[in-house]
Amino acid sequence: MDGDHGSGLSDDEALRAELERKRPDCEIAFDRDLRVWAATMRVSETSLRYIVGPSLPELQVKLVMKLGIEGREAG
Repeated sequence: MDGDHGSGLSDDEALRAELERKRPDCEIAFDRDLRVWAATMRVSETSLRYIVGPSLPELQVKLVMKLGIEGREAG
């Protein structure tokens, strides 16, 4: 069993697809040099944020935290 109830996706692939669906402004990929999952998020026309996590669940937590901070600063 692949842990995703027969969808054919691994846990990482399923979580990545969910994150990309929820955050279309982010590009999510595994950084082979750093050996971490990373998201590049455009926050303005001239500003990018690069967020890393050792796993996709950790990256998801960091994205939520970063978006909360960015939202408070903007609001």
